[in-house]
Amino acid sequence: MKNKFNGYKEYISSLLISFLIALLISITVFTAIYLCVEKIINEYVSSDSYIYNTQAAYITSFQKYVSDNKVSSNDFKSIDTWIQREKPEFFLISIDNETHYVSTEYLSLKKPQNLLLYNQKISVYLTALNFSDRTAKIFIYNNYQDKYLKTLLICDALFTLITAIVILFFIFRHILTQIHGTLNVVEQSETELINEKNMLIRSMAHDIRTPLAGLQSYAEIIKMENKKGAIPTEHIDVIRQL
Repeated sequence: MKNKFNGYKEYISSLLISFLIALLISITVFTAIYLCVEKIINEYVSSDSYIYNTQAAYITSFQKYVSDNKVSSNDFKSIDTWIQREKPEFFLISIDNETHYVSTEYLSLKKPQNLLLYNQKISVYLTALNFSDRTAKIFIYNNYQDKYLKTLLICDALFTLITAIVILFFIFRHILTQIHGTLNVVEQSETELINEKNMLIRSMAHDIRTPLAGLQSYAEIIKMENKKGAIPTEHIDVIRQL
């Protein structure tokens, strides 16, 4: 009973260790994938091609809106209406290299000194656009980095979960194989013990049967020669019944 309890305890310990190993590997895989892909995403959203491609669709839409509604560069109400509809994160109108209008979700850029520095960085991305009263340069930007990172987080979590399940599957299968092997050994040992017991019983029965058969034979001889009744017959019958 004690050996069986120790065996169960050993297997439970193996399962706990396996779970911890799978958890550690999963966390490592999750962190490594997230950091690597996050770096790639950051480089991508900062690239010129991404900025130009993101801005192109907005500029086409805004130019059509300006032309259809004859929006002037000072018609901030109409501009705000388009911004609320399209929801870009950053919208800037520059006239004569000075900020004429800005709308941004970035609180840090609402400070004049930060905005001036940012204008210098985006000057290469400014695109000419025809308002009803003049031509101005605009910059429209929408950073999809958060969406990419959320998607990355979900995909990474799913991949990590699948990895953990696969690792646990192979570990559990290995443990179950060990348990099955142990059970086979125990079953084989029990079979051998039963066979040895049966052999011992048969051997003892044979060893006992041989002298008893001899006694019975002697009893028959004594009975045959006991013609005068020197030995009581009932005593001889007792020996024969052994």
